[in-house]
Amino acid sequence: GAIATSFTFSPVFFEEECLARFLQLESDPTEDGPVYLVEREEKLAQLSCAAALVDQHHCRGGRSLRWDLISARMPKGLQHAKVSLLYWSNLVRLIIGSANLTEDGYRRNLEVFGVLDFQLGGDAPVSCLLATVEFLRQAGEFATVGDVPTPPLKRWHGLLDRVDKECSQWGTSDGQTRRTGVQVRPVFSGPGSKSVFTSLSETWPGGSPPDAGFVVSPFFDPPEADNAPARALWTLLRQRGEASVGFHVTGEEVPGEDGLFLNAPESLLRAEPKGRSSVTTTFHRVIVPDGRSLHAKGIWIENPRWSVYLIGSSNFTSAGTGLSKTPNLEANLVYIIDSDRVPNARKLLDATFPESELVDLEVDVKWKPQSGEGEDEVGEEALLPLCFGNATYDCDAKQHATIRLSFESTPPAEWELLTDGDNQRFWGEQEWLDLQSPNECVVKWKQERPPSGFWVRWKGSVGTAWWPVNVTA
Repeated sequence: GAIATSFTFSPVFFEEECLARFLQLESDPTEDGPVYLVEREEKLAQLSCAAALVDQHHCRGGRSLRWDLISARMPKGLQHAKVSLLYWSNLVRLIIGSANLTEDGYRRNLEVFGVLDFQLGGDAPVSCLLATVEFLRQAGEFATVGDVPTPPLKRWHGLLDRVDKECSQWGTSDGQTRRTGVQVRPVFSGPGSKSVFTSLSETWPGGSPPDAGFVVSPFFDPPEADNAPARALWTLLRQRGEASVGFHVTGEEVPGEDGLFLNAPESLLRAEPKGRSSVTTTFHRVIVPDGRSLHAKGIWIENPRWSVYLIGSSNFTSAGTGLSKTPNLEANLVYIIDSDRVPNARKLLDATFPESELVDLEVDVKWKPQSGEGEDEVGEEALLPLCFGNATYDCDAKQHATIRLSFESTPPAEWELLTDGDNQRFWGEQEWLDLQSPNECVVKWKQERPPSGFWVRWKGSVGTAWWPVNVTA
């Protein structure tokens, strides 16, 4: 099986690129047409689960119902983690990174990924796999509406149960990894969890604290805010003597002037500890090829012996690092290198950090932080109210198709469901009231093709919300 999480999402990319490669499809959707559809359906039918858990702001789009599209309906914060777990008969591949499941994320942006392979006799730390399975299990709870597990969540948890049961011995113990001088651990943050900085502090292996920190991030807290992540980073570093922090960000030349727009807030500079002449803050302009965008995120802390590098989904924001009262759900990997024992590993880790050039702050620097557009934009689409529970499609042996709709409370007035593509009214409040307002109802589906979901609108709604449909079995 294959399961993944994402914030922004392209169902076409996930289906035709990610799942197609996992399944090793030989046909092409643009050239082979019906052949591709048959091969896709046959191979997807062999999986115990293929699913994407996507933040509710972006959980929409047409697709094959052979795989589940699950909406993470967090009451506060965002589902921002980017995790993929791919399970073959003798191998589990775990991918944690910064890229959303979109073509920009995998084809154009400057991103960062950590990849671990688990198998019998392998050298990846199995605790990392089991902790990620538990994280994915908890992430699925944000898609739970009501008390009864839905069919897609049963499949999601079923695959995780299999990994727990069948792969718990695939890899090495933490004690074995520590002896190699190179360690890898997961760092998760979100509602009820530790902040990224607390996890980094607990992860730091040396007796002497780090004396330098480096950050790469496309997004930061608003310019007017007190920069809590920057202040938290300084607390990780040595409190006496020399210490430094470097921020690696994007920038662009000021047209017609000898100056630079730096995509960062000046509050990063103001967060420097007061009264210490031996601390410095530097800014570095990441070299990004034309036509690409910086979307990688990372925090690196070090001293002469130890290097600790955290990569993943966490932007250098209060919500991204878990300092906010409404933290995002985030997933990261942290690499720990003992340079005294494995100096070559330190060089390899260095090579993964984005190439950049030092910015002279004496020139005319204009602070121009990015607003979160594009890959990290929440969007203005209406969110599906929690009263709308789950929508599942079923078809019996006689080809009688139905849609089962569940309701957790009374929907807003004048609600109705529209079919995707032609925006034709399918069902709504009046039919529901005629059935005495049940918590669950079964509606006949007369079209030949099953729906990927419905657009929902109601009195006073701004736009329409997407209600994804999954299959019963």
